[in-house]
This record gives sequence, C-alpha cells and structure tokens, in this order.
Amino acid sequence: PRGPMAQAVFDAIAAALPSEGARLVKSFGGSVQFVVETAAGPLAYRIDLSDEASVACTQGEGEADLLVKVAEKDFVAIAEGQISPTQAFMQSKVKIKGKMNLAMKLAKVLDIAKPRSKL
Repeated sequence: PRGPMAQAVFDAIAAALPSEGARLVKSFGGSVQFVVETAAGPLAYRIDLSDEASVACTQGEGEADLLVKVAEKDFVAIAEGQISPTQAFMQSKVKIKGKMNLAMKLAKVLDIAKPRSKL
C-alpha cells in the first residue's frame, strides 16, 4: 500500500463537507473523534457535525461526542463499504466510547468519502 490509506479517507470527507455538511448536521448531529492505528503510528481526526457553523474535519484530537478507535485496514474496509460499522463493532474491530446513537449513524459520515458519480 502506498501512503496512508486512512489519510485519503479523511481528505475525501474534508473535501465533501462543504457540499454535504449541512445535510449531515441534520442526520448525524454530533462530533466524532477517530483514532486510526497506522503503521506510522496513530492518525487522529475530529469530524464536527454538531451544527452548520462548526462543520469541519480536522487533524488532531479534541472533545467529541463519540470516540472511535480502529486499525487502519478495518477503517478503510468500513469506509469502502466492505464491512458496516456495526459489523466491525460486533467483531471487536472497532472500539467506541460515548454516544452510541451516533455510532449507529457513522456509515452516513463515512459514506461521503466515497467517490460520487455525477449522473
């Protein structure tokens, strides 16, 4: 694998937020802190979807409603839709702390990282 794969997912989320953020604030309504274990060490990103004024995807750690810890290969598999966040949690591939109702909506957030086909 070339370069940090998880980084590409966060970059795609950040790129999609200007167009998708307002919709996600309505459906997600919270913030999530990801800590992805990579070969180079932990990669931390915070995605804020608590209100339209604060929509952001920023590197680093901060206060969040939900904390998600996951290995990079599992994070990428979830982001690519190979496994659902719920399945990954049930298989102990993901550790979650905080508001469980937000954990159930994680797929909506990760979904915006997928390339959009313009029809």
